[in-house]
Amino acid sequence: MYNDRDDEWKQTIKYRREICNFLGQYDYEWFCSLNLPDYNVVNGEKHLKKWRISMQVKDNIQISYLGVIVVSKVTGPHIHLLMCGKNKDGDTLLNRNPKLWEDEWSDITKKDSWIEIVNDENVVKYLSQSGNTPINNFELVQPYNKKFLVKHKKNTPSILQ
Repeated sequence: MYNDRDDEWKQTIKYRREICNFLGQYDYEWFCSLNLPDYNVVNGEKHLKKWRISMQVKDNIQISYLGVIVVSKVTGPHIHLLMCGKNKDGDTLLNRNPKLWEDEWSDITKKDSWIEIVNDENVVKYLSQSGNTPINNFELVQPYNKKFLVKHKKNTPSILQ
């Protein structure tokens, strides 16, 4: 028997697939998981802005990112980011110490974080899964530095469809 819940579930799956395809268009260097002190999405964006401004100056690098803010009471409020970066000398985030970035996040929010190097497209699939996109409990992060991000667009079509 067909009902509204079936339709909602199909829409949710379709939306998650679209998120996966959107995020999968770019090459990333870092995957960041940043815990938040509260469930307020606006505050999450403010913490993120303070962190990126501080670290771009301290680490002399320009960055861009996409991601999600998860406001689930099960996993706790946190942000998942996919980031890339570069400076005038051609150094990328892969040449940077993620521990410095993690420590700065902790100084700003009093919460922990972890950063890993992106090795494959599975991280994009992970980000768009139900645990990171729970119905009514997540928001897409405001993309940062779209012009720079476009320079990291993949030359091949996404295989994530």
